[in-house]
Amino acid sequence: MSTPDLPVVGVDTGGTFTDFYLPTATEICTLKVLSTPDDPGRAIVQGLRQLGLVDRPCVIIHGTTVGTNAVLEGKGARVHYVSSQGFGDVLKLGRQQRQQVYALHPEARANPVAAEDCLEINARLDAQGAWLTAPNDAELAHLAQQLASAEAVAINLIHGWCAPEAEALLAQQAPAHAYVAMSHAVLPEAGEYERGIATWLQASTGPVLSRYLDKLHATLAQADLRVMQSDGLTLAAAQAAERAVRLLLSGPAGGTAAAADLAQRYGIEQLLTFDMGGTSSDVALVEGQPVLTQEASMGPWPVAVPMVDIHTIGAGGGSLVSVDSGGLMQVGPESAGAMPGPACYGRGGQRATVTDAHVVLGRIPKHVALAGDLPLDREAAMAAVQSVADAMGLSLEAAAEGVIRLANEQMSRALRVVSADRGRNPADCVLLSFGGAGGLHACELADLLGIQQVMVAPHAGVLSAMGMTVAQPGRRQVRSVLELLTAVDKHKLSTDFSTLSTQSSQELMAEGVNEADIQHHHVLGLRYQGQKSVLAVNWQGQALVECEAEFTALHQARYGYTLARGVELAEIEVMSQVDTGREAKQRQVPPTNVWPIASCEGETEVWQQSLSPCAYYRREALNQKSLSGPAIVIGVDTTLFIPEQWQGAQDEHGVLMLQRKR
Repeated sequence: MSTPDLPVVGVDTGGTFTDFYLPTATEICTLKVLSTPDDPGRAIVQGLRQLGLVDRPCVIIHGTTVGTNAVLEGKGARVHYVSSQGFGDVLKLGRQQRQQVYALHPEARANPVAAEDCLEINARLDAQGAWLTAPNDAELAHLAQQLASAEAVAINLIHGWCAPEAEALLAQQAPAHAYVAMSHAVLPEAGEYERGIATWLQASTGPVLSRYLDKLHATLAQADLRVMQSDGLTLAAAQAAERAVRLLLSGPAGGTAAAADLAQRYGIEQLLTFDMGGTSSDVALVEGQPVLTQEASMGPWPVAVPMVDIHTIGAGGGSLVSVDSGGLMQVGPESAGAMPGPACYGRGGQRATVTDAHVVLGRIPKHVALAGDLPLDREAAMAAVQSVADAMGLSLEAAAEGVIRLANEQMSRALRVVSADRGRNPADCVLLSFGGAGGLHACELADLLGIQQVMVAPHAGVLSAMGMTVAQPGRRQVRSVLELLTAVDKHKLSTDFSTLSTQSSQELMAEGVNEADIQHHHVLGLRYQGQKSVLAVNWQGQALVECEAEFTALHQARYGYTLARGVELAEIEVMSQVDTGREAKQRQVPPTNVWPIASCEGETEVWQQSLSPCAYYRREALNQKSLSGPAIVIGVDTTLFIPEQWQGAQDEHGVLMLQRKR
């Protein structure tokens, strides 16, 4: 574990920019550099060099999209999938859920593993993990021969989640050079399909992530390199490849970690997060802590490991605008990316993007340097949007307004998915805006959702990177139980929790953590018999009948009804967390002021049905100034547009709170 006096830098790799957040004793340093998708490590090294940290001992906490991209682009390792005889096609069959319910000729389900790489062996276990049929020596030797050239191996026996020795026996038949993932280690839960997909994802992305992190660590040999997990906890890079499937939402989880910190500090019970970057927008719900799910998906694949319940859409500042043959406009999901980027970047982009529309409307003033030092090319933006206007027979400004409205509709729908669709009224929430492009849309999104208050975080353009620096090392261990709550032996339950806690402690201590600094939180995953989804109830040794009453009340609040059925303990979970003290230290750092006061405000023009005067301010010099729309607030890493019907002020911590005018 790193010593607490080393510099701690958060690094978030996005599709367009790679963000850096470095708090020091006297100031906060932030930085954006253009991402290098062919090798994300290049942008990281470039940014660290600009911060003077390449050859210095420091702590780097990294949110990475390497595993995510490998899954979405189909560029993971080739996997040999080993299962019990008769179950080699489980991953292909899935749950038989149709993605296109009314399609007469639905698309065939993708098969994650080629048929010739699905291997079956005469190995059957009962529901308690005892052998029904054990493979003999000849069958094991044949499996070893089949796996001789394998790059990665995924082992998923029926009921293998409760039989580590059985899957380990098969793992011994894999060659030494192969990456091996076993289902009992990846996801020790019932449900052979979801467990199998998680194990395949682990085997597919593990080698890719391992190569990337090994190369990055070799380049940054002086650094203590850590990686953000999808649940908002961090782990050492040396252990990351062993938990690759738990890193698929590595970057966005940083934003929710920062959002949870802000929600706790400001006493906000329900916070909707809106993170709009260059390529996509991520939204989530925070209720004290980020809401987690085990029913997320990555592309067409279910990802049943615990992760922050984040909904992502392909609408970002760099989302490309197109007009179809019927004259209808579409925004995204294709993005201009980092190269060439939006036309206004002046790097050769010719197609209009959402950012270009903001430039045309004056919401990004012409004298602003994008991402701190990238000159804005207003003429190129106007030419790109003009091509959309010509295709639709609109004026330049009307086309730009249409782009913004369409993007807003897409993002408001995403916010409803994580609020209204989860039984929460978005109007009861505070909207937290961050990401490089979030501030340009936040107030208009609040209008669409009936939200009365918008919170703009300090350093909003790099908040996900900031979240990396307040996130704590930790682990989540989950195990299936599948027993009626009334039949659960409380003593055995305590023993099972103790076993999982010990497992987490051992992993964290291997990173140099002191055992005394680890806190364990025990959770029961409860459901009515016959249900699939579970609701989490904290367990601190209280009577299980109290847990059942809490579950019933929670089910009523969440779904509006209860059932006259037995309550089942589906799973138990241990969340183990380490308090590094970084969070409290960061709160003592004052907001950074990088501009002389003389250049901190002025007047520009924005399009609001016609060109209208609009005040602009430098974010880092606002102090505790009150604002009334229309106004533009320009930061190093983001720009905020405040419409006429909104007003607010920035507090002493650099948080800008906006409310609708009465």
